[in-house]
Amino acid sequence: MRSFLLGLATASLAAAHFQLKYPAAGFDDDLEGTGPCGGVTPVVDSGSPEITVDQFAVQIFTSHPMGNFSFFATTNVAEPYNFTEIVPSVKTTGAGDFCLTSISLPSDWAGKQGILQVVDQGPDGVLYQCAPVRFVEGANSTAGPSCKNASSFAAEWTSATTTGEETNTTSSSAGAATSTPAGAGAALKAGVGSVLGFGLLAAALAL
Repeated sequence: MRSFLLGLATASLAAAHFQLKYPAAGFDDDLEGTGPCGGVTPVVDSGSPEITVDQFAVQIFTSHPMGNFSFFATTNVAEPYNFTEIVPSVKTTGAGDFCLTSISLPSDWAGKQGILQVVDQGPDGVLYQCAPVRFVEGANSTAGPSCKNASSFAAEWTSATTTGEETNTTSSSAGAATSTPAGAGAALKAGVGSVLGFGLLAAALAL
């Protein structure tokens, strides 16, 4: 019975376009192409995950062999959300889990509620997911023991949200994608050059 249930869970993930696993998001595979949050209205409450503003991790499962993920956040908890980009886009190759382990936000967001949005411009078009979160002080580099990249996975930072040109890149077949925390400037929606100017380095995938 346990094996059967595990098989169902695995099949469900395999059928998904992509799934924001941490922080957990409301998920409807059929409506993922509906912006801004994949047909789901995120609601922040006392049970919403705490996100540490100095450093936090994001874990995603993707069933697509290629993707282009963008990451946004806001302290507005109702539409219009007015999302701001928090890191350059991430171009991915390979299906399975991947984990970005070193994203940061402005320190003055601590103590506020908000929404984290992930957007994938993949083979099935533009897909969206949003997680209701609570921003807190501190740093955390993991989303748990499963916060690592699938063996077939590789990633690189890009500037797809601005010019479409790629920045310096590194990739790995395992481990977790990381970046140097960018501080308060990372949350400003600007060209990738401006974001990089605040200290965000090209991706390094730890083995």
